[in-house]
Amino acid sequence: KQHIKSLMFGLGAGLVVLFLLMFTFFNERYIIPFVKPNQISASTPIITVPGAAVSSDPKVIIPKLNVEAPVVYNVPFIETGETEADFESRVQKALENGVVYYPTSQKPGETGKGFNSNVAIVGHSSNNLFSSGKYKFAFMQIGQLEPGDTFMLNYNSKQYVYKVYEKKVVKPTDVTVLGPASRPNSATLITCDPPGFNINRMVIIGEQISPSPKKNTLTNKQTETPENLIVPSNPKTMWERFWGWVSGD
Repeated sequence: KQHIKSLMFGLGAGLVVLFLLMFTFFNERYIIPFVKPNQISASTPIITVPGAAVSSDPKVIIPKLNVEAPVVYNVPFIETGETEADFESRVQKALENGVVYYPTSQKPGETGKGFNSNVAIVGHSSNNLFSSGKYKFAFMQIGQLEPGDTFMLNYNSKQYVYKVYEKKVVKPTDVTVLGPASRPNSATLITCDPPGFNINRMVIIGEQISPSPKKNTLTNKQTETPENLIVPSNPKTMWERFWGWVSGD
């Protein structure tokens, strides 16, 4: 009887572990990408009025997707004595509160002096349902944007409108998407692709059409992104966290 009990206990424990593994896999790879990101979708259709007053709260607005999310601008880049992992950790924490402005790029309303300015914004496409933050799905649907579509960045009580002119998928190591764009006065939205995987990055690039870029401020700010960095990704999965805890990494 003792042998049977031990066998049943081992079998039961194995089934529990298998269930947890399957749940975390399907939760993050298949279920979540089909969950409507209502945490960041406006309750009513977004209607924009050119020239209308906007609040001082920084936001990204994508009318076609009915998406509106805060933009976090205060994430410091790699500081003296820090590693790339320290910076990535800060980005992941900030992504719990919205999408994140990449600090080596230019800000809305800035035109590069001698180079094509680019406002780089990164956001999650998918994450574990139990992870912290309301913005796990903020950029899940940006792959539906096509050239000609528009998105907005509210910054310093002004709204900057961008018209999409390029859509592409790149490897995580392609940090050129964080630097100067192919056209002046651009903004780039970046997320993991396909949703739930860190394999590639979906990149949507638009050029400023309102207000007139002629009203922008000239800037010399052009910080080079180290080649050994990767474009920020989704956070670790539950399985990756568990394995890291087991292995001590």
